[in-house]
Amino acid sequence: MAKSENGALSRFVGWIERVGNKLPHIFWIFLFFWLLVIALSGVLAGVSAVAPGSNEKIEIISLLNRKGLDWILSNMVGNFTKFPPLGLVLVMMMAAGFAERAGFIPAIMKTLTTVPDKLMIPAIFIIGMCSNLASDAGTVIIPPLTAALFYARKKDPIFGLILGYVAAASGFTANLFIAGTDVLLAGITNTSARIADPSYNVYPTANYFFMIASVFVVTIVGTVFTIKFAMPRLARWDPEYEHAQVPHEYLTPLTERELSSMKKAGMAAFGFFLLMFILTLVPGGPLRDPVKNTIVPSIFLRGMIPILFVFFIIAGWVYGRNVGTVKKPADMINYMV
Repeated sequence: MAKSENGALSRFVGWIERVGNKLPHIFWIFLFFWLLVIALSGVLAGVSAVAPGSNEKIEIISLLNRKGLDWILSNMVGNFTKFPPLGLVLVMMMAAGFAERAGFIPAIMKTLTTVPDKLMIPAIFIIGMCSNLASDAGTVIIPPLTAALFYARKKDPIFGLILGYVAAASGFTANLFIAGTDVLLAGITNTSARIADPSYNVYPTANYFFMIASVFVVTIVGTVFTIKFAMPRLARWDPEYEHAQVPHEYLTPLTERELSSMKKAGMAAFGFFLLMFILTLVPGGPLRDPVKNTIVPSIFLRGMIPILFVFFIIAGWVYGRNVGTVKKPADMINYMV
């Protein structure tokens, strides 16, 4: 009976895989919906509704006439530049890019090489999810690292590559810490909620307990699925992998100099966050809300993105200076771009 149920589940997973492989590239999906919106605007032109809260009458305008074409061309660039995630991604990618090229982020990720085999899969999920603290950098760094990790342990490196991406992307906003994404989502939610209630406020801490719990839920589910279903189907070691050329930096353990540099960078980063917390927790602190003198809301929470930016700059600079990857101030600028 158990074997039959396992076979049925395996066939279902295979069906999901086949359907997923037939989906077009995400670009074409977005383009399809963009054209669909334009077509629907022509069909529903003139239909109106009353906006809740303001009682303003809003009417659908066709995008298939001259006026609609003018609106599309006039607002296309603005729609892109005003997209809320754009600022977060650009700012965090500069800071994370510097910390990554200075070697700080790869050094943290390489701590996976010391994890025992039994804990390797859950460790990949936890570190992969928490890597979103550096915005999209985790989805770039984690996959090749896990591929090399699997290769070093005689496991399929291609499966390791996929698993690394899944770990970094499956729980992208789940984290043990408040991240820049929480600030971003709070801003988007406030924009929507204030349509109905202009005084409504959602703070970056709104999802915090849920996100902490999500780290462990996704880790447990992902680990069980990976070990019980995905690895037996896909993670087969091919003898040809023996001749593969893997960058040695992914396989070699951290040197004493790198470990010492990590400790110094960690102490500097901890000192920075400790200072931020003191300036926030102390009554009347400069990072509290200037009007309500509260922690939620506060300047600290609203400024989480630039605070994380400075965090990665400090950690990357201290690590790079001690390990020798950052030799002069110009290196910081070059690494950012």
